[in-house]
Amino acid sequence: MRESGHDVATVADQSMQSASDDRVLEVCAAEGRCLVTLDTDFANPFQHRPECAAGIVVLRPEGRGRRRLLELCLQQFVSAAAERPVTGRLWIVEPFRVREYRSSSEEE
Repeated sequence: MRESGHDVATVADQSMQSASDDRVLEVCAAEGRCLVTLDTDFANPFQHRPECAAGIVVLRPEGRGRRRLLELCLQQFVSAAAERPVTGRLWIVEPFRVREYRSSSEEE
């Protein structure tokens, strides 16, 4: 993503490898960064509220050829993000689809 010109920081870049999920999301929100992760714990919108964040994107590259599937997920994410906002939303990105969850107040 960095090679594509995106402003990216990893938990390792910020010395947060042992930080709690809540702390990682809090820092992302404070910095106005969308959280892009493989950690499926973030796929629960009741545990980690996307409307309080600059967006949560969970990549799901499941199956054989995981590295290639991860690349497909990243391409899918970048493509979708160019078309619609991710801020305040939860996206589950799989190689050939993006599922989007919004808060109930946003859908009304």
